[in-house]
Amino acid sequence: MNLRYHWLNTDASQAALLGVWYSQSFRLDVYCGGNYLTPTNGYYNDKDQLLLRAPPVNDPRLYLPNITDSPCGSNYWDRASNTLWILLKGPGLVEVKTVDRVIVTFDVPAMTVDEFFGENIVNNLAMFLDIPADKIQFASSVSESRRRKRSTTETVTITIENPPSSSSNSTEVNPDDLSTAQMMNISSVIVTTYQLGGLGDLLNVTILSISITEPPPPTDSEQWTVMAELGIPDSVTIQVPSDLKLSIPPAASHEASRFA
Repeated sequence: MNLRYHWLNTDASQAALLGVWYSQSFRLDVYCGGNYLTPTNGYYNDKDQLLLRAPPVNDPRLYLPNITDSPCGSNYWDRASNTLWILLKGPGLVEVKTVDRVIVTFDVPAMTVDEFFGENIVNNLAMFLDIPADKIQFASSVSESRRRKRSTTETVTITIENPPSSSSNSTEVNPDDLSTAQMMNISSVIVTTYQLGGLGDLLNVTILSISITEPPPPTDSEQWTVMAELGIPDSVTIQVPSDLKLSIPPAASHEASRFA
């Protein structure tokens, strides 16, 4: 799903900061003039993966685009409120693309994020899902002091996604990118493996619970229509069935008839 924002009859001296609320934590890539703009709270790690910083508690508006100095298309995703902030400036055309990704959130016994998100876990998960390891990245943004804090449980969120395209006008398909069908299959495999009790053994960590967010369905599909009308939870907590019961309901018959 792509959206375009354009301010009519304006010049470069005029600007407006637009906030758009989303019901789900979609990944939204923003382009202006066809060129990709990194979010104001974005940075790249040593694996060239785009990560997002959370604002400090005492300054939640730190990463909002500056309406005076920031260029057209400057953007910030506020995870706390599921709001995308976009700067419209002058006649520039801003395009927002919804990009497929899978979000997996684990509740695990108390440990630091570094202990959980080690190279072995990433590599094991990548090998199991048959995808490149650089498609898996740590998504949660927590302070160093929180990361070292011990508590009863720790919540760790990872995403499985493709890197953003440098241009919105590009028609070339990166052969290394995961398709929508592959994303949906990855989601299904993770859920099934967890319910069968094998995911914790695979990652060598005790998993207390897991929730997952799947890629959005195509906008021309019946599933999208249902989601738009009824609303779908941002993430779904996966339940593990304890038993399976089958029953045959009684059928109407008459006196003295034989049992089937």
